[in-house]
Amino acid sequence: MYTTAEAETAAEALNELESLRLYFRSAVPESATKPVSLRIVAFSSEWEYQVFRLNSYSPAYFVGGSDQRTIVLGRLARQNLTALRHEYIHALAQESGWHLPLWLGEGLADQLAGMDAPRVRFRATLLKRQGLLPIRELTSVNSPHADEAAALRFYASSWALTHLLFTEAPYRDCIWTFLKGGDARLETLLALSGRTEEQLQSDLDQHVGRLNPVPPPEGTARGGVRCDVMAEEDTSVQLTLARLQVDLGNLDGARTRLANLTEAARMQPAYWGLMGDVALRQSNDSEARYSYEKAMDLGSEEVPLLTRLAMLNQTRPEVIPVLERILALSPGDDAARLVLTSHYVQQKRWPEAMAQLRRVREVPPDRQDYYSHAMAFVASHLEPSSVMLSTR
Repeated sequence: MYTTAEAETAAEALNELESLRLYFRSAVPESATKPVSLRIVAFSSEWEYQVFRLNSYSPAYFVGGSDQRTIVLGRLARQNLTALRHEYIHALAQESGWHLPLWLGEGLADQLAGMDAPRVRFRATLLKRQGLLPIRELTSVNSPHADEAAALRFYASSWALTHLLFTEAPYRDCIWTFLKGGDARLETLLALSGRTEEQLQSDLDQHVGRLNPVPPPEGTARGGVRCDVMAEEDTSVQLTLARLQVDLGNLDGARTRLANLTEAARMQPAYWGLMGDVALRQSNDSEARYSYEKAMDLGSEEVPLLTRLAMLNQTRPEVIPVLERILALSPGDDAARLVLTSHYVQQKRWPEAMAQLRRVREVPPDRQDYYSHAMAFVASHLEPSSVMLSTR
């Protein structure tokens, strides 16, 4: 966590998140083996947060990029811990490999983060005045509303439906199966619960009058997390903030922040990785290639960064060391292994090509023909003894 807030508040926030992690782990045991790599940036004032805002009404948000998952909190204070818990649920759901529709992702985060009485009264009153979104319309929304009033109605309707699923039969008996099933469509929910769409709509209309506060799940680690507070190097902080600006599309702001860093900062792979990301988003492939190569030369172990460099070099011989680095870091990347094989074949490096083909664990369906032909072609260029030796 990067924050200038008081250590006591930071420790309390980490306790909340650890409690949620343990609850989620007990509900979804298969997630226990999946590490959560997460960074939290918690500002201390609305002024600091303003330039990093996602919209005009969100006190926090989650950026689920492949390089670094990040929660951004407008202000770290006790009254904002619910928002922090909400975003952490998004991170946990993503780490579990769930691909939830917008309504379910937001409703689940609200339900598990907790909802106090004033917030419940506000949402119940809003829904009674404006009406619930019809279920078919609600479950079809796939991007956040820019309009604040429409967004509030959508979030209230999403939570009301999720609250119903968690608290009333027959839905509560199948909710975790629905979440973990990998097919979070309305039709799947109806099939699991044995209800029709009309029945679900009727249940939801009646449920609005029974909405009640939801406490956050209790975890065995509450009060047991030790928070070590120490000053972070300014370079690390600035790189983190520059990464946020890139994720938000503020490329000029990211460039300005990076330009103000010291020469020592430019010896870090993260600096050149960010420079490459900015250039790539601005369609400057040559600058992006140069920056990613600098990051690689400085020892970057970020597979997504190296993958972007490989894509830029895909028709060039320079792609070979990049693919080799990717496979050294991620041996299970069969797609990269097959691409590396094709480059070895182009250079007639038959033993290396065969060695890579032998290490492929699972051939993608669309590459089955290529794999079969490549095995036969490479084998035809090897001495019989070499082919026999490679199969032992």
